[in-house]
Amino acid sequence: MRKAIKKLFDWTPSDVLAWEGLRQRGFWHFVIGYGVIGFGLFLFILAGAITIITWFLAPLGLASLFFQLAVDVGVCLLGGLVTGLLTWWLEDGIYQRIIRSLSGR
Repeated sequence: MRKAIKKLFDWTPSDVLAWEGLRQRGFWHFVIGYGVIGFGLFLFILAGAITIITWFLAPLGLASLFFQLAVDVGVCLLGGLVTGLLTWWLEDGIYQRIIRSLSGR
């Protein structure tokens, strides 16, 4: 576990190049693509499946199911947005630290 965590912060030159490519596409492209769509969609599929299974076990009406799914969508979109923002902040901070160390500052 310690080795896996260390790998997240000790980037190789190919990691730096990969992040530079993501940075060139832009902040919002990353946040929307990786956070909202990537993580948020995965989270919604998981939460939606749980909601539907729970509804089949104890049906409360179709309106209740749609309301619960709408809440799931909102929570998952917000979760994806927060995840994208935090990931950008963390990854770009590591990148900036590496660039500063390479430039000798």
